[in-house]
Amino acid sequence: MSFGFGGIFNKTANNVGITVEYIDQKTLQPPQFIQLNLLENLSKIRQRLDDRGIINSTLSFVRKYDSNSRFAEIAFEEEENISLVEIVRKSEDTRILSLTTCSKFNWKILNQLRKLDYGCTMTPDGIKKADKRAFEMKDCIFEEIGNLVCKAGEFNSSSCEEEMMDKNLFLNADINVKYFVKLGIGKSFKTSDNKTSQVKTDSSYSFIKYGKALLKLNFEHLEATQEFIEVVKKAISSEDPAEQFKQIVKDFGQFIPTEVILGGRIHYDDFAKSVNLSTEKSGEMSGKLSIEDLKIKMGKTSTHLKEKSSECSYKYTKIIGGEQPEDIKKLDIGNWVGSLNNYRCWDCIEFRNPISIFQFLPKDLHERIIKSVGITIHHSIVEKCDLVLEEYKKPIQFKLEIPTEIKKIIKNKDVDCKILATVTDITKSKNDFFTCLVLFPSDGKLPSLIIHRVQNPFKIFKKRECKLHIGWMVIGYYRDFNFDFSTRLKIQKNDFNAPDTDNLIEYDSKVPICLGTPVLSEYPKNESLIIGHYYYVQEENNKIKACAFAYCLEERRLLVNLPKFTFYTLIITNYHTISACNTITLRKKEYSNFNTESPKFVSIYSTEQTNCLFLKQRSGQVKIKKIGSDKIKPSVKCAIFDPYQRQGDIKV
Repeated sequence: MSFGFGGIFNKTANNVGITVEYIDQKTLQPPQFIQLNLLENLSKIRQRLDDRGIINSTLSFVRKYDSNSRFAEIAFEEEENISLVEIVRKSEDTRILSLTTCSKFNWKILNQLRKLDYGCTMTPDGIKKADKRAFEMKDCIFEEIGNLVCKAGEFNSSSCEEEMMDKNLFLNADINVKYFVKLGIGKSFKTSDNKTSQVKTDSSYSFIKYGKALLKLNFEHLEATQEFIEVVKKAISSEDPAEQFKQIVKDFGQFIPTEVILGGRIHYDDFAKSVNLSTEKSGEMSGKLSIEDLKIKMGKTSTHLKEKSSECSYKYTKIIGGEQPEDIKKLDIGNWVGSLNNYRCWDCIEFRNPISIFQFLPKDLHERIIKSVGITIHHSIVEKCDLVLEEYKKPIQFKLEIPTEIKKIIKNKDVDCKILATVTDITKSKNDFFTCLVLFPSDGKLPSLIIHRVQNPFKIFKKRECKLHIGWMVIGYYRDFNFDFSTRLKIQKNDFNAPDTDNLIEYDSKVPICLGTPVLSEYPKNESLIIGHYYYVQEENNKIKACAFAYCLEERRLLVNLPKFTFYTLIITNYHTISACNTITLRKKEYSNFNTESPKFVSIYSTEQTNCLFLKQRSGQVKIKKIGSDKIKPSVKCAIFDPYQRQGDIKV
């Protein structure tokens, strides 16, 4: 005969009230009450407690093994083999489950303490961890450094870049570090002319650092949170993706360091003199001393040391990692170093190899993100060109000196590069000016420029030595996620055999800077053909129309039919250097002055429809030039863009 006690027991075990207590004094959580199944193994119990926020990866189950309240910690790998009933103890009418801080090293504990998988942003006050979590660390590569040597050194900075790197614990500057440093400096100074990199600072201190372990993250170690993926997808499909991604960076951070040195670090004033160490001035250290030497040289708690019968004072200024003293002036070096034997006291003392948070997303999102944000200027330079023109109406084909790296960008179809160019005559001739077309062959050959000298047709042609400054730039989609959200650029493509509506540029309230370039895919059969353009501004309906015309120098007439070409407009709605963009009203007969002599990218804004109107640039000046029989010059404005303001990049 069977009475089925097992079924009754299982039913009872499913409805047991458990009080969860935390026996480690470091854990400040109050006891929690929860209903649990006594027969389930600890692995399942951990999941249930985790769902309720009662346990996490920093806590372990324990079992009391004597009457003196001594407990044995249960290893994570044993939780599958032990049921809850085996470790729960009764005290009067209460069932108690005890938890303690895990004693065995666990990278999950470090991650919880230091938020290693959270996005970061560089700031003048140091690394700022993001408020929202973009990724969850599923694994990592962990290497204990395992030496017993402290490294001592002295940091000296003379620039904002060095200061920003040090504040944010980056000791080596690769290309990604420099980008994030630049963003940090920009946020710090918020200057309109972006000259912060020229500001110099003088800062110095001495330090010791004790590296305990190196943590590395690969792409497969991080998994994007669903929240992060959703906000990225919404940004891509929004009306203003760049603004949305700017907000995403604020919420989720700019980057994740993929290498982190963990341990402790102390900053001092006059420390190098105090301990009589030889140090380098670059920020890295050359002095080394053992822990015992450190204790002997520095003493335990004193803030004044004697060296060769002369007293030398110093003070602690910053402590990273280790047990934090109540009063930094009374730091006990020996106790501090000893506290680093507990990995929970480790903190981040150096970051390396920062990677954009967008880089860790699934690859199918990469291209969509880049295409949605907009374009950037990959290269801009001014070349000097000395030449002699001997034939009237015949242009010169100017071969651009394109660096190897820029050639790769131009040939990268994903970047979809465009070339913009401008020409300035520095000889200040009165009777001629220069126009420029871009020749961008469809067969994959590199682009070049077709430059015409346009002369007063009633003047006798004379052989002339020309001194030109040719500015050109390469623009296209970003190649990576190093976005500049303070700059908003867009390219509009127009084929002039299409309906007029395709040539319209719409804007909200402020007329944007529009710069146009006619682009040919093959060398023109008619070498005396020049193509001009202007922008017809229709302020009443907030629209701008890109207008082009063709003029034959040989026949001295305006052509009715345009040749086959593509017209690209660079639209600038915001630029990180505010003074680089401007719009001025041109005088009808006189030159208007620029603030610098570098070539400008310029275009004509007119509220009237016109033709045969050009701009002549010469050494920091611009003037309207009208060709053809109609000599009436309408009132126009000149849109100006100067990407060379800070470069002075004249190539001799």
